[in-house]
This record gives sequence, C-alpha cells and structure tokens, in this order.
Amino acid sequence: MLNYIKQQIILHLIINPRRSYQFRELRHSTLQPAQPIDIHRTLESYKNVTLLLHLLVYIGSQWLLPCLVSLLILLYLGSFITIFINVSVFLLLTCFAF
Repeated sequence: MLNYIKQQIILHLIINPRRSYQFRELRHSTLQPAQPIDIHRTLESYKNVTLLLHLLVYIGSQWLLPCLVSLLILLYLGSFITIFINVSVFLLLTCFAF
C-alpha cells in the first residue's frame, strides 16, 4: 500500500512539473533552520501583558465591582418596590371593589 502511494506521488510529480517545482520548493523551505527565539522581546511582551492584567484587575476592583454591586442593589430594590406597588394597587382595587 505504501509503495502504491509512493508510485502515485512520483507519477503525479513527473506528469505535472510545475507542481513538482512547488513541491520541491516547499520541501526545501521546511528544511531551513528555525529562527532563534529572541528571549528579551518575549519577556518584554510577557511583562506588558502582565502589566495590562494588573491594570484590569485594579480597575475592576476599584470601579467595576462597586458599580456592579450598586447596580445589583438597585435592581433588587427596584423589583421590591415594583412588587410593593403592585400589591398596594391590588389591595386598593380589591378594597374599592367590595
């Protein structure tokens, strides 16, 4: 089975020389040595990301969290006030009905 696949690849490369050239270029381009990692740039980018995360946590703890808590309190009180008004109106209507 493996020999058949090899034969088909070789036949395809012989029949289509343009693709053969592209395949050869692709094969040689993948064999080039890898670029060295610039550790200083990598550490600098990690440091920038860390500073950004600290800034987001600070903003979240100083501004966002109190805003969310006060919004939840307002929603809770708003629903309580709405229920109170609905019950009051219902009681008033039932009192006037009788």
